[in-house]
Amino acid sequence: MKFIKPKRKVNKIFLHCSAYPHQDLIGDNLVDEIENWHIKRGFNGIGYHYIIDHLGSLLEGRSLERNPAAQIGHNSRSIAICLDGLFFNQFNDLQFDTLLTMANVLDNIYDNITYHGHCEVSTKECPVFDYPAVLGLDRDGRRTGGYRPLRERIESSAFETNIGKRVLELTSRGEDVRLLQEQLGVKVDGVFGRETYMAVVEFQKVNNLVGDGIVGPMTCEVLQNDTLENLIK
Repeated sequence: MKFIKPKRKVNKIFLHCSAYPHQDLIGDNLVDEIENWHIKRGFNGIGYHYIIDHLGSLLEGRSLERNPAAQIGHNSRSIAICLDGLFFNQFNDLQFDTLLTMANVLDNIYDNITYHGHCEVSTKECPVFDYPAVLGLDRDGRRTGGYRPLRERIESSAFETNIGKRVLELTSRGEDVRLLQEQLGVKVDGVFGRETYMAVVEFQKVNNLVGDGIVGPMTCEVLQNDTLENLIK
């Protein structure tokens, strides 16, 4: 695996999932699709440095010489890696093996590098797979060499839903998402995926709101759902 160390300092690796449930895209087509999503959301190109598709291919995204646009407030000195998938049981050993190989390369290049999920610095539950078990991480995000079979990793990755006051967006999961989906008339599964995102954008545009696909106070108020308003700040 070829990796050219960037000139900028790096001390953290952030892991993401694509929040794309269908997995019908691979290779450059997947990279192009993700870049289109990011541009539509106002990003200057794709936000991730690497994407791993469901065949286990490591795909290049943003230049390593640039900070990622992936985890607000924590982009500096980081590398962002995204595994394609939305539901925790969609990820496979091909992807995890590629991630492990990448981690081994990075460990040999950087001293004291740590690994983190997007969920650690945001309200999202991204990535939805159990990345500490996959990479064998301790509480500080350092690799200990631990590794568990795929079945165990999948079973342990069904995180408990954190129901509380929060903004809802791609990869959010929980009862508040189910309420939102019921209000929008889309499939109710408690997972804020592409279908829910597109429905939110359409709802926002129809109601003269900013069509960013993010359900915050203004969108919630227009939805006129008291229960939802109590769950989202």
